[in-house]
Amino acid sequence: MDSHEPPDDLEPEVAAKSYNPDPGRGTSGIAVVKEKNEARLLAIDGVEGVAIGRDQGGRDALLVFVRDESVQSRLPAEIEGFGVIVEITGEILPL
Repeated sequence: MDSHEPPDDLEPEVAAKSYNPDPGRGTSGIAVVKEKNEARLLAIDGVEGVAIGRDQGGRDALLVFVRDESVQSRLPAEIEGFGVIVEITGEILPL
């Protein structure tokens, strides 16, 4: 027997579960809404980024990162039934 071959009497391993860190965020729900609306939101002067988060009640929401508080008045309170949470970040520059 070659030392690199497993012994014949070993049972096959049971496959591990596939890794999915957040099964609620695939291609459904909030992820679809983000994808559909991200370019429109980023086109608003002062919007620095868009992400997925949760509101204070634990519900999915869109996070919109803005340069300053003046941008907030140009954003909707919700998009397609999901709340919009505005975070003032200042300008975000690439590294």
